Amino acid sequence: SIAKASNLTEDIAKSSNEQASGIAEINQGLSRIDQVIQTNTASSEESAATSEDLASQAALLQNLLANFKIKTSSLQQQLPAPSVS
Repeated sequence: SIAKASNLTEDIAKSSNEQASGIAEINQGLSRIDQVIQTNTASSEESAATSEDLASQAALLQNLLANFKIKTSSLQQQLPAPSVS
């Protein structure tokens, strides 16, 4: 009958709208996840670059400090070495 077909059509339309709404929410969630991933990737790349720079600076400092010689005083030579526990 026509009334039954009309009710089924309405039910299908409601279900389609609910699915569309659900899909839109999923898309928003995936978009947010994508943004977070991009932000994390940029931060990781920045951290890696900073770490490399810091390692380079540490190596340079180590080379510079190797040029210095420290004289030990006679008192320091007489002190016992610290024990390692």
